Amino acid sequence: MFSSTTFLQMMKTPNLTLFLLIIVSMITFISKPSHQVSYSPQTFPVNARLHKAYQALQAWKYAITSDPNNFTANWCGPDVCSYKGVYCAQAVDDPDITTVAGVDLNHANIAGSLPEELGLLVDIALLHINSNNFCGTIPSSFRGLYLLYELDISNNQFSGSFPSSVLYLPSLKYLDIRYNNFEGRIPPALFDLKLDALFLNNNKFKCSLPQNIGNSTVSAIVLANNNFKGGFPSSLAKMKDTLNEVVLTNSGLEGCLPWNIGCLDKLRVFDVSNNKLDGSLPESMGGMKSLELLNVANNGFSGQIPASVCSLHKLESFNSSSNYFCGQPEMCVRLRETDDRKNCIPYRPLQRSAKECAAFHFHNKHLANCGARRWRRVGVVSGPAEVSWQEGQRLPMSGAVGLEEDEAVAFGFSGEFVHDEIGVLDLAERLEGRDEDFASGVSAKAVDKDLAVGDVGVGGAADAFVEGGVGGGGEGYEGDELLLWSKAPGAGRGSD
Repeated sequence: MFSSTTFLQMMKTPNLTLFLLIIVSMITFISKPSHQVSYSPQTFPVNARLHKAYQALQAWKYAITSDPNNFTANWCGPDVCSYKGVYCAQAVDDPDITTVAGVDLNHANIAGSLPEELGLLVDIALLHINSNNFCGTIPSSFRGLYLLYELDISNNQFSGSFPSSVLYLPSLKYLDIRYNNFEGRIPPALFDLKLDALFLNNNKFKCSLPQNIGNSTVSAIVLANNNFKGGFPSSLAKMKDTLNEVVLTNSGLEGCLPWNIGCLDKLRVFDVSNNKLDGSLPESMGGMKSLELLNVANNGFSGQIPASVCSLHKLESFNSSSNYFCGQPEMCVRLRETDDRKNCIPYRPLQRSAKECAAFHFHNKHLANCGARRWRRVGVVSGPAEVSWQEGQRLPMSGAVGLEEDEAVAFGFSGEFVHDEIGVLDLAERLEGRDEDFASGVSAKAVDKDLAVGDVGVGGAADAFVEGGVGGGGEGYEGDELLLWSKAPGAGRGSD
């Protein structure tokens, strides 16, 4: 160390003083913290995976532009397992190796972006960063996080197209990207992932819902507050074994609810409020025996509310307000929570004016009977049997085959309705006037009790329908099975 005398002598020597200032400046510059990773021999991480984790987390800290709560204040040094919000565990493939298994920065109020280096966290199973101010896009390097089980980036400022890197995560079960600014289309491949829960609500997606949405394995699907177009996805009925929550509030959906939603017998929550849906509520909704909450408010529904809906044993809350329903069973009023305001139901308080109701029903006479306006159907009854049937009647359904964009989608048979071996084939309205395109037939097979429909068609496609023809109706036999067909409105009866 220098004495005070020595220091005074140095101060009197300008050249020596300048030299010392230069040395001090160099030392200060070299020791300045940087996002670049460097180690001394004594502080090097104990294994290569923690080394990579250190690189990833230091790059992330460098990409943070605001941390008002100093959440990442201790993100210094190579001991990443001591970082706040970082969780370490034994490696899945080697219990003798410690790795970073999870990162949880929820509600930290951090701003910044996600660097590509986060792809180095190859052992991470959980990444929760909801309720922050992260922006930008999701790194493409995320596709290498093959152990990632839960990804929650909700309530941030992410933007751009759907983060396609999540489509390559084989272990992913929980995906939550709601409350961001993602836009464009939702890739169909998303619904082929084996997810348990999917939350896409409150973004800016603008597209038709993919036809394969029914392939999803989720128990909860929440797509509310986007700008979808087209009708309610009928293929959701394929999810009857897993689905218990559907929330499609304010999603731009149009048209009628498909009859096959009655197959969703495990569904507890069904919310399609604030859309442009119309027609009547399907009688088949009486098959939704687990339903606890039903919200169809702020649509254009009309007709009578089916007794089968309000008689559901577990139904506690039913909101039918701001529609044009003209009647409901007394049992609907006796539900624990019910809201039927702004309808056209006589003797109920706070309804629309008689003038408004009359005007709606005059201009929309076709809406109450969706079946007559939008759908055609084929029924199957095992064995030659007497079936009472007339034009316009909606047959109890135990399964369905739907034709959407010329592609047949099978929904399976459950055998839980009145005629326990009746299937229904619903064709979308866009096929109206295109019977020649349908004449090639639709091949379908029911899996319950060995029922089978062969090649069912219209016009000359199936001999059973020759006399019924394109403009009429028909019934006939194929093997030991009775086939029913109707073309509404104005369907006739015919047989071969």
